[in-house]
Amino acid sequence: MSSNIKHPIECQVLFIDLDGTLVDSVPDMATAVNRMLVDLKFPEVAEFQVRTWVGNGLPRLVQRALWGQFDAPEEHPDLESAVSLCRAHYTDCIHDQTQCYDGVQDSLLTLAEQGFKLVCITNKPESLSRTLLSFLPIGNYFSLILGGDSLATRKPDPGPLFYAARHFNLDISDCLMIGDSSSDINAAKSAGCASICVSYGYNQGIDPVSLGPTVIVDHFPEILDYVVFKA
Repeated sequence: MSSNIKHPIECQVLFIDLDGTLVDSVPDMATAVNRMLVDLKFPEVAEFQVRTWVGNGLPRLVQRALWGQFDAPEEHPDLESAVSLCRAHYTDCIHDQTQCYDGVQDSLLTLAEQGFKLVCITNKPESLSRTLLSFLPIGNYFSLILGGDSLATRKPDPGPLFYAARHFNLDISDCLMIGDSSSDINAAKSAGCASICVSYGYNQGIDPVSLGPTVIVDHFPEILDYVVFKA
């Protein structure tokens, strides 16, 4: 599914999503969700369901789990306690089964050596993102980490992307977004920067082609073929 473009994308900063792009974290998220559901005496859900529900932040994942459906109502009488329980359970098991996708660690090292600034922009809460990255061999590559609660807005709003660009005193055109979902690609489109969509992540059943990213790759290391550091 990899795309072909005539010229590499010149940029200086790479905004990179976390879950579904760098790491497969669903097994641990599913564990946390089911522990929360058991606490509240709700039926447990299958891991494959959780895999289609992630990507829009922890509260939205919990809403979907409580209602047992993707298009879950935003209101639920147990939502506040459920989010708190799920966060606590997830903190306990956050790195039990989570692993980087093949080639991610080596690719990030290469990109850093080429001069790129790497920014993790995720809808996972910032504290959980930092905790997870601290257990993984890729945590030290990121100059900035923005979670879904770091700012007033989160993806698909372009706010986090603009914030990160300003952090490095760069124009958004000098940046590129890498992610697996509509939240990532739509944030890039709204911000006006290029984007690379990985086809293997948590895309909620959406065809990556329909999102219209600049490039689609099937494996993270392929990104090295499409970006060049803008001196």
